Amino acid sequence: MNISQGRLLFRRLAQEQNPVVVPDDMVDQYLDAGLEATNDVLGYHVTDGSGSTGVTLAADTQDYILPTACLRLLWVEWNGVLLAETDQDELRKRNINWRQAAAGFPAHYLLFGRKISFYPKPDALAVAASSTPILRYVSTPASYTLSGFAQLATAHHRIPVLWAVAEWQGMVNKDERASAAAMTLWKQRVEAAADAYADRMQQKG
Repeated sequence: MNISQGRLLFRRLAQEQNPVVVPDDMVDQYLDAGLEATNDVLGYHVTDGSGSTGVTLAADTQDYILPTACLRLLWVEWNGVLLAETDQDELRKRNINWRQAAAGFPAHYLLFGRKISFYPKPDALAVAASSTPILRYVSTPASYTLSGFAQLATAHHRIPVLWAVAEWQGMVNKDERASAAAMTLWKQRVEAAADAYADRMQQKG
C-alpha cells in the first residue's frame, strides 16, 4: 500500500472523504500516531546505528548519549564482537568497581535512561580499532508523509490505519462505539503480526 492508498483507506474507514474538510496533512498526523503506536508494540522499525546514528567512542570516555531516535536498544556490536549487557547490581555482586576500572577494549555495556556506558571504557587502542560501534535499536518511524509504511510488511499496512481511525473516531467524531471497534481490530491485528517481527527484537547471534 503506498502513501496515497493509506490515506484513502483512512478516509474510507473514518468516513471522511472530503479532502477540503479533512486535508491530507491532517490525515498524515493521525497516521503518524498510528505508526508510532504500532511500532511501540511490534518494534518493527529498527536502525543499525553507527556514527551519526549511533555513538562515536572517545578514548577514556565511558558515557554516551543514545541517539534521539532510539526507543529501545536491542544489541551492541563493537569491532565485530557482540557486547554483553550488564548492570550495576551484577557488577557489584562480582565486586567490580567498573567506574574505576582501567580503560581497555569494551566487553559490556550498561544503560542509564538515555545514556549508554561501556565497561571497560575504551582506551586509545580500542578507539583506533573501531570508534563506531553498531547499535541496533527500535527507532522512531519516519513521518508518514515522507516514508509511508517503511519497514512494515505489506500485509500489515492496515494496522496503523486502524489505530489512526480509532483515534479519529474518538477524538474528532466523538463516536466511542466506532472508536472501540477500530481499536479492537487494531489489537487483534497487532497480536497476529507479532511473530513476524520477533527476530528483529532478539539479540544478535
